[in-house]
Amino acid sequence: MINKIKHSLLLGISSVFILFNLACSSDDNETKTDPIDEVKTKLELTVDKNTGKVGTSFEFTVKANGAIVEGVKIELIGKYPLEKNTWVALEEGEFLFKATKVGFEESNIIKINIKNPSLFTYDGKEYTLNSLRFNFKTPYAYGPYIYDIYNMILKSEDNKNTIEIQVAFLREDNNVIINPFAHQVEFAKWAEATFILNGQKLNEVINMESKTFINIKKLDAFDDLGDYKYLSPVTEIDFLFQFESGKELKGEYFGKASLDFVRE
Repeated sequence: MINKIKHSLLLGISSVFILFNLACSSDDNETKTDPIDEVKTKLELTVDKNTGKVGTSFEFTVKANGAIVEGVKIELIGKYPLEKNTWVALEEGEFLFKATKVGFEESNIIKINIKNPSLFTYDGKEYTLNSLRFNFKTPYAYGPYIYDIYNMILKSEDNKNTIEIQVAFLREDNNVIINPFAHQVEFAKWAEATFILNGQKLNEVINMESKTFINIKKLDAFDDLGDYKYLSPVTEIDFLFQFESGKELKGEYFGKASLDFVRE
């Protein structure tokens, strides 16, 4: 009888030991198994162009393994995220962009250079321009209409290149002075235009029967800086002056434009 009891106890102890050992073995196996690192797919950021001028629009695309990825955050590094997949350059400089999304590896960095292409050509040579100023001169009545006359002054940074001409802007309300706005200039004092190239005044006379024109293609609203001074962040102008000599002065301006009412 005693031997039977001992035998039963031994069997019970053995069973418990075996179960315990199996449980421990299972835990050990789980502990010894190294976790596999999650492999994230890298985002691929591309842009339709890498250079431009102030006012240029850039379109970004984000892919992963060749497929378009939606809901991605594209960031102008160190400044702000883009609202959509487009960005418009408002100033010159070098700008860096990247794309991020949860579950993906951060994208490559895209570099965009914005340069000032504002220049004009005359007699085969190029001359740079860096600023545009509208200086109010006087109102001018023409029949039932009233125009506001502004001196439009384009200059290089060193002031060696200058184009200066008075242009007219038609008032919407005859009782309210109007700021310069985008349009094809119809009325200007063409004969009184001044051209200075590398510090030397150009002795040319505009051919009034020619295709001379000033086209203000874009002129964003002016921000009030106080003291009757204003600034438009984005302006785009094309111009062509054809002279009686047969030569022509042709160019474009991209950048900011100032506006003031200082009497000179």
